[in-house]
Amino acid sequence: MVKPANEQLGLVDFLGLVVCPALFERLDRAFPEFGWTRTDRGWKATDREFTKATYGVRPELVVCTRPFGFTVYGKGTTSWTTYVNRGTAPTGQDFLEAGRKLAKLAGVAAPALSGAGHQAEAREEAVEEAVEKAVDAHSPHRPEELAEAFLAVAKRALRSEAAGPVRACLAEKWGLDAPRLKNLPLGFYSSPGDMKSRLGEAGVRPEETEAFGLLGDARWTGHLVGVIRDPAGRLVRFWGWDIRGKPDAVVRCFDLTDLDQASDQVHGAPRHDAAESSQPGRPEEPPPAPGGEREPPSQTVRDVAEEVEMHTGRLDHYAGREFLGLPQRVLEGLDEATLGLRGLVLLAAGANVGRTTLALQLGTDVVVHNQDACLLFVSLEMSRWDILTRIKSRLAGMDWKRLVLGSRKGPDEAAYTLDEVADMLEAEQMLARIGRRVRILDRENCPVLTADAVLENLRQLEAKSGARRAFVVVDHLQLWPAGAGPAQGAPPPAGLADAQAAAVARIRDAVPDGAVMAVVDVRGVAAGSRGAWWDELASVTGACHGDRGADMAFCLRPFDEGELRAAYAQQHGDASESGSGPTRDAVRQWKRTLQERDGITLNKLTVAGGRDGVEKGELDLTFHFRRSEFEEGLPQWDGWRAAGTRLAPGPGRRWKSIAR
Repeated sequence: MVKPANEQLGLVDFLGLVVCPALFERLDRAFPEFGWTRTDRGWKATDREFTKATYGVRPELVVCTRPFGFTVYGKGTTSWTTYVNRGTAPTGQDFLEAGRKLAKLAGVAAPALSGAGHQAEAREEAVEEAVEKAVDAHSPHRPEELAEAFLAVAKRALRSEAAGPVRACLAEKWGLDAPRLKNLPLGFYSSPGDMKSRLGEAGVRPEETEAFGLLGDARWTGHLVGVIRDPAGRLVRFWGWDIRGKPDAVVRCFDLTDLDQASDQVHGAPRHDAAESSQPGRPEEPPPAPGGEREPPSQTVRDVAEEVEMHTGRLDHYAGREFLGLPQRVLEGLDEATLGLRGLVLLAAGANVGRTTLALQLGTDVVVHNQDACLLFVSLEMSRWDILTRIKSRLAGMDWKRLVLGSRKGPDEAAYTLDEVADMLEAEQMLARIGRRVRILDRENCPVLTADAVLENLRQLEAKSGARRAFVVVDHLQLWPAGAGPAQGAPPPAGLADAQAAAVARIRDAVPDGAVMAVVDVRGVAAGSRGAWWDELASVTGACHGDRGADMAFCLRPFDEGELRAAYAQQHGDASESGSGPTRDAVRQWKRTLQERDGITLNKLTVAGGRDGVEKGELDLTFHFRRSEFEEGLPQWDGWRAAGTRLAPGPGRRWKSIAR
């Protein structure tokens, strides 16, 4: 028998887990003096007279983005218990009275305060036991049954290994250990795929899970889940909160009134007339169509006057920042042009120009220079061991050959010099620092590659590392499984398959605060073509365009002949003896010298397109292919002439030079 909540849930816990989330949903009615209005991050005050008189600030500087209180920019955060206690932090009997006031304003019963039995947990326990017995999969579930079933599987998910960090946070912040959690109305949203699977095992039909909109929102992944019930005990809303995130993390809500409409469509239930079914604040249904069928209800669309407040909140989120996305801080010109990597980024390149190396370098540097970011590298072309070797080669500043084979071949000699051992140890120390935020997928450890598999690995990586933002690399996109491919020996398809485009779009949508880079093989770029590559990229990624278009598009290509002639003249400082510039043979010989002796090629990275905030342009890159590293700019030719056989490192180097 379930114990009443007041024997398990103290006043502080009750306020934090029940009252405040409910209060957050009706803030405009609970505290009308602020003139609260909704934004995409919570609430924003609009009553200028009140905020000026009380706090001396404009109303737009008073916001509520978390359930427990409100923030006045420049003056700090005030809890709701302090606010209802006339600005003083309450203690003792005052705290109890403040709790009663907030519970009344939130419209929830306060059994933990009054001593009355709390039947909600008993109801949830009974539902969970019913789900454990597996409901008949052939009988349709009504919305309230589906919602209760979801809560039951979410509670079981809270006991899973994946929810370990959330349980640890609950125990640390609120003292809620496993026995107490079992009887609280709290659960865990593991991932859309996992929650669908759990509901399927409980007997819920696939079409019912698809109609449950909450299961299609990957933003809830990793969130603590709770519920809000009406006075009759009916479940009316789910709330989700990433308690491991920032202090002002947004509380997400899912209104179950939307589920009623979706369920009626799934089960074919008759719909009532608009006059009978309309609810205050919700649009009425359109009248029946001539054929007797009704059009689906239209979604409420706000006008600009209503949207402008939300837009202001979006701008507030970025105000004062240096970057919009993830900076990598090594190719500084790229950061300046893009304001940080974000959204869907296409990297178009031909073979053998360093496309994998560049994507890997950007990902590694994002993790090194952003402590809240993680890297998930999906390698469809190389094994994860080869990828890891490239990372280590760059971090150690060592040629691949020396790293793998050593520099000494004598039978009585150690394979590596003391300097080389020190370099490798330094690289391993760096990998130890960032390695918990890096995961590499290949065909061995992820043989069945789907968007769900990638997102599940990403969720695990974020949960394990505590990362708040993610950089995902898919290398390369044309190798993504897209169902039955062409017959063996047949030419590849001209366009990217819809399944591939949909997969990368799903991944992009699941990382709203991060970036997804898709490496795309475009053969025209490898030939040095400067005019046709964009058209070829458009044909390859046609299914990615439109509403699934790229947020940024890069092109990596080698220097063409004209650019090599200009670089040759810059290095040598003069023209040929005939005065007509360097000859073609001289430029070609110099190019071979750079490759064979110094291990470099000269490349152009073009920022070809992007959304607002992205500036088009080109960057010169020096590719040190033996140690898997790109440097911005051309080599320092004076240093090259002085070194004789090795190029001196450029001033922007973030890693040690390989010159000895």
